[in-house]
Amino acid sequence: MCFVQRSLTLLCFLFLFLPAHSQNPSSRASAFGGASLCFADVWASNNNPAALCQLKQAVAATAFYNRFVMKELSTAAIALALPAGKGSWGFCYQRFGYSLYNENNIGLSYGLPLGAALSMGAAFRFSNIRQGDIYGTQHRLHAELSFLSYLNDRLSVGGRIKEISLNSFNKRKNQPYPSAIQLSGLYKVSAKVNLGLEVEKQVHSSLNWKTGIEYFFHSDFAVRAGCCTMPFSTSFGFGYKTKNVCIDLHNLYNFTLGVSSGISLSYHFQSSNGTK
Repeated sequence: MCFVQRSLTLLCFLFLFLPAHSQNPSSRASAFGGASLCFADVWASNNNPAALCQLKQAVAATAFYNRFVMKELSTAAIALALPAGKGSWGFCYQRFGYSLYNENNIGLSYGLPLGAALSMGAAFRFSNIRQGDIYGTQHRLHAELSFLSYLNDRLSVGGRIKEISLNSFNKRKNQPYPSAIQLSGLYKVSAKVNLGLEVEKQVHSSLNWKTGIEYFFHSDFAVRAGCCTMPFSTSFGFGYKTKNVCIDLHNLYNFTLGVSSGISLSYHFQSSNGTK
């Protein structure tokens, strides 16, 4: 049993070094290959705060993501987006792991439009890692900056500098570079088809390319597929929305470790003028 627990702890620790796609709570984004910077939904509070200001009403969401059919490698998340004045606030909380190893991440973000076609965003995030036995607990505070630009009616571009360390787990102060930079594009081929492409560069890893396609069979039902290169994996999922509720599901296949799956659910509150 001790060997099993140590193996699970090591496997959980290895997830610290996987790209952000594997930690994305949004099933829509995960099914889309992880190319999520241009999605203006409640999970922008986690993916791109600049997109929050595109929301016109408050939205609350929850998600559950299980990796490789192991309960110890599960993530639960909640998110909230709240328009306020010219901009919008966002909140996101995630918990990953089990009793001997778990991560808790909480973030507060804000998006502000700078014009009809450009918005900027910023976020502060606090991470807590708890390791069992004698290893104790570690904390981290970091920030991020992002943008979203609509170049025309079909093409949008987003970017993010994330995990700008305000302190670090090992207390080192000589790390001025952000841990990752992302650039993403979303092209609306038609009213029914979206294509996405994103590239991410982490400080200590190669480029991670992400691509996805989204097809709307109906205005309320979409099918998605995608892939990413670091590590190489393919994804598939679908989404369905009613008047106020959106449900998204996805499956991700890693050719070495197997299948992961997730679901996210969001609720759109009516605004004071009765619109949704």
